[in-house]
Amino acid sequence: MKASTLVVVLLMLSLPSVALSQQAKLEGVVRDDKDRAVVGVRIMAPSAQARETDANGHFTLAFPSGVQPGQATRIEI
Repeated sequence: MKASTLVVVLLMLSLPSVALSQQAKLEGVVRDDKDRAVVGVRIMAPSAQARETDANGHFTLAFPSGVQPGQATRIEI
């Protein structure tokens, strides 16, 4: 009984550090008016690295730790 309680307490203490260490990111897909993936389009956002869409139109932008969840930003395609 004591061992299981210790395991539960250790898990509870480790979860907040995992949540706080996550990096803000934005993922998306660019499609044209005929619902086809758009390849090679450059996606930019202030304070994030610019990326190009892949063969499926998918992109991922990583933001620095100073960006807060829900903070407004402008995305340029």
